[in-house]
Amino acid sequence: MKMIVIASVLAGTLALSQNTYANPQPSHQGAHMQVEEWINSLRGLSLNSTQKAQIKALFEGFREAQEKPDRPKMIDSETLAEASAETIRNWAEERVKTRHEHGFALATFRHQVFESLNEEQQAKIVDRLTRLSSNKPRSRKGKNMKGPKRMPSMAMGIMLTDEQKEALKTLDESQKDSGQLDRELMQRFMMESLTLVHSDNFSIDTWNTLMQRYYEDMVSLEEARMTHQQMRLAIFTQQQREQLDANREEVRSLRELFAPPRPNE
Repeated sequence: MKMIVIASVLAGTLALSQNTYANPQPSHQGAHMQVEEWINSLRGLSLNSTQKAQIKALFEGFREAQEKPDRPKMIDSETLAEASAETIRNWAEERVKTRHEHGFALATFRHQVFESLNEEQQAKIVDRLTRLSSNKPRSRKGKNMKGPKRMPSMAMGIMLTDEQKEALKTLDESQKDSGQLDRELMQRFMMESLTLVHSDNFSIDTWNTLMQRYYEDMVSLEEARMTHQQMRLAIFTQQQREQLDANREEVRSLRELFAPPRPNE
C-alpha cells in the first residue's frame, strides 16, 4: 500500500508556499493549475491540429477521471502549537501521502502529451528543462534567496511587539541554510521527475523507484517545516493565534470563489 502511495507522488507538487498547518486533501484546483502550467510550456512548439485535438482529448480524459475532493480539514494554530514531535511526524507523513495520491495520473498525462510531440518539439521541451535545471533559485534582487518566510499574508493586521518581531527575525535567520538545502532537494526531485516523465522508461515501476528514493526526504522536509511553524506560533499570543486562524480561513474562502469547477459539478 505504501508503494502505491509513493508511486503517486508527482514532480513539483510539494508547494512550498502553502500554509503548513493545513491538513490537505488532494486539491482539484492545485492539479488544474499544474496542468495549466504544463500546457503553457507547450507554447512556441507549433502544434498541428491533430496534436491539439489529441492533447485536448488527453486533458479531458484526465479531468474526468479526477475525483471530487472533500473540503480540506484545517489544523488550527493552537493545536499545532501544542502538538508533540510524534504528532507532527504523523501529520507530515499524512500530508505527503494525501497531497500526492493522484499524482501518478498527472505524471502519466504529462508523459502522454510529451509522447504526442515530434522529435523536434520534444527536443525543445528537454532543452528548456536543461536550462531550467542550471538556474539556481534567486530572489528578485538577484541575491540568493533566504529562508522561507512563514505566514506573510496571514499575519497582516496583527500588531506585534518589537520583541516578537525580533524573535521571529532571529528564528527565520536560523533557518536560512536549511531553507537553501530544502530548495536544492526539491529542485533535484523536480528535475529527475520531469526527466523520467519525458523518457521512454516512464512506468509505474520506474516511478516507484524514484519516489522511494525521495519519500523519506520529503516527509522530513515537511516535518521540519511544520516544526519551524510551531516554533513561530510559540512567539504569538493565544489571541494572535486566533486571529491567524481567522485570517487563514478568510483567504481560503476567497480562493474558493475563484477556484475552477470541480469534476462532476
